[in-house]
Amino acid sequence: MSPQATLDLITQMTEDLQDAYELQAELVLAEMEASRALVGEFKEYRCESWPFCPSGGYYSETRPSGWNLFWHTIRTSDHERQGEAMEALAEAESGYDTTCTAQTSRKDKLVSIPTDVGGFLLDWFSIDASFEGVYYPANTNEIPSNGEPWVSGNAAGYDASIGSQRTAAETTRGVAGGLVSNTTTYLGNVTDSIANLTNLAQQQEQLYLDAIKIAIMEPTIGSFIGAVEDFAQLVMDQRQLFYDRVQEQGRQLSAAISSVVQVGLLENDLTGIGPGGTWPSPRNVSRDLDQPGSTGNDEVRTNAEWFQSQVAYWDDLATQMSTLHSTASGASRLPVIMIDMPHFSAAESSSLNGLADSITTAIDGGRAAAESMRDSLRQTARNYLDNEASSTSQADSLFNEYFG
Repeated sequence: MSPQATLDLITQMTEDLQDAYELQAELVLAEMEASRALVGEFKEYRCESWPFCPSGGYYSETRPSGWNLFWHTIRTSDHERQGEAMEALAEAESGYDTTCTAQTSRKDKLVSIPTDVGGFLLDWFSIDASFEGVYYPANTNEIPSNGEPWVSGNAAGYDASIGSQRTAAETTRGVAGGLVSNTTTYLGNVTDSIANLTNLAQQQEQLYLDAIKIAIMEPTIGSFIGAVEDFAQLVMDQRQLFYDRVQEQGRQLSAAISSVVQVGLLENDLTGIGPGGTWPSPRNVSRDLDQPGSTGNDEVRTNAEWFQSQVAYWDDLATQMSTLHSTASGASRLPVIMIDMPHFSAAESSSLNGLADSITTAIDGGRAAAESMRDSLRQTARNYLDNEASSTSQADSLFNEYFG
């Protein structure tokens, strides 16, 4: 899945999570409202004076039978525990509101991921794609050239330098691609975590609704209050389960920075671009030739054309690398806390930002090396013309014609 598709999926899943929380709250609070209305229906039925009441009096929390209503004078009143029932409901609702607040806060933190991480990922995806368009040749034969190739002992040194530049470019490009692909894979783990929380919200919704419906079906106010208290305890237990689940997901996501993104391995790969872990400088390119004046005029000119093509190629490559470096330098950075989850610290962000900085530095090394290759080839062409042209004036004329 592409970085953008992954970020779009996270956005959709956080919206689904929000929908799950909102639906849960809507249904639960509606049932609690129905429960409040039910409290007013709880009555007490008494017949306390003889001879119209049974011996010892009569008391019931349920509506008396028709027989009792016919033979006795029954006094009906609101149940004296209605206030207690309302307090139990208020306490349960307050506990549920606390859970809703915690869930909404977590959703608000997760919904920022496409912005906080997305800018970094998409910028580096673009950089990686641009880098793919920068072609480093394997040898001089892959550089479009006019004229005849330079034949000299020094030409072999030039080919070797081309090879080292290509190796450095491929290594750096591979690390940049690894940063993008591994981070995209990592965000796939984030979608799993969001899905986990969404599933939990849906499971809790059913538990809450079942518990409240049990309370509503209770025939007496005592059993109703007991069921409401059971619901309040269930909310507390499920809130703790929510906290535990968030902690678990945070632990897993934090650990996955090392196992999935593998910043350390990518940093190690990047040290392979050249001696000392830096982009190698061109070597054995700019040298004087040994036998001046031994080449015919036509050959001097065609060789000058060949040098001109080589210089132009490396000049263009230096420009591409300079543009790439500017883009990388301006790329989005991760915030201090990459993902606002438990167990995340500044270490996760700094490791990824640090890898991005290392790639940026390497790209700048490629720019400098390409400029050095260009300048060295110009100097080699100058040396070549000084040695092979029939006169100093001809050497100056040819150099100005091709490199002026």
